[in-house]
Amino acid sequence: MPVRLISYVALDPQNAAHRAAATGGWQERRVAESGDGFGFVTAPITDAVLLQHLETIPRHPGGAYETEVNLAALRWIETLAPKLTRGYVLTVDYGHCRESYYAPERSSGTIQSYAHHRINPSPLTHIGGADITAHVDWTSVASSAEKQGLAVAGFTDQHHFVTGVATALIPKQFDADAEAKTRRALQTLLHPEFLGTIFQFLALTKNVPAGVPLSGFKFARDPRVTLGL
Repeated sequence: MPVRLISYVALDPQNAAHRAAATGGWQERRVAESGDGFGFVTAPITDAVLLQHLETIPRHPGGAYETEVNLAALRWIETLAPKLTRGYVLTVDYGHCRESYYAPERSSGTIQSYAHHRINPSPLTHIGGADITAHVDWTSVASSAEKQGLAVAGFTDQHHFVTGVATALIPKQFDADAEAKTRRALQTLLHPEFLGTIFQFLALTKNVPAGVPLSGFKFARDPRVTLGL
């Protein structure tokens, strides 16, 4: 049976994005230094929180499959939630809902490494001179927030968020010429083929009365349905 693998893609395990692959039992791969540079080595998983989170990832039948798990984002929510007595938390990044994040067709995960404006073949190339990034599992973030007493008030992509904000502000603050100019400037941010669907906005609340409208989510679906909570 194929083995699920977990990989650290940073040298600090407390802030690393973990990587999982294939099916079956779980193992972990860490970054190690060898005579030829850096490489991945396999090791048993000793982090109970990581093991527990892996049980929430959809199972995939056979074949090569890799993905990431970012526990640092969940720890951030756990730290933030008690500090907020009343108000909103607005988080902006690029990512996917759980169903899409762990979809079978995304079999190589979401991690990417860039150097000199080009995609690296591995996150272990150009060490110290490359940007390493992975997408956000929005469902895990939202689920963790609810467990910490926060409410999910909205979730949508940049296209719908900016459109909602623009329709609320532009008629009140701009004349006709300025409005047309502003709308043209927003096209790059809004168009689905540019940045419109790449970035997402997640709104969390605490002790805010239900039904308080947020203009950025005016055109969004029910966030809990979209996130699969």
